[in-house]
Amino acid sequence: GNAPAIHIFVMDTLDNNLDESSIQILGSSHRMLTEIKGRFARFNFPNINLIDSATNEPESKGWLQYKIKKKNNLALGTQINNTASIYFDFNAPVVTNTVTNVVAEPLAVKENREQISEIRLFPNPTNDVV
Repeated sequence: GNAPAIHIFVMDTLDNNLDESSIQILGSSHRMLTEIKGRFARFNFPNINLIDSATNEPESKGWLQYKIKKKNNLALGTQINNTASIYFDFNAPVVTNTVTNVVAEPLAVKENREQISEIRLFPNPTNDVV
């Protein structure tokens, strides 16, 4: 954005094929309050004080991460859609792109019990993600 943001909240309407009681917060970039009311999840960042992107682009961002289970016995091919709205102070919401997940058969994974003598991770060293 082109101005600092004092208060931000994210509204996420949970798809009917999700079990809202199973939601688990995995993390967030800033202190966050979570409120679940029925199919609505509100993630509130009071006094987040994000600076504008022109001043410091990396420090102008925030994030949240959660996981939620699908309802049991959904038919193969069932679509689960998600779109959220992000509210910056008193401005109109910024609507995210819609993500669609489709219920499918799990892929088979073959277990390999052979002893591994060496593991290599690259890049090494790293400052972020491997």
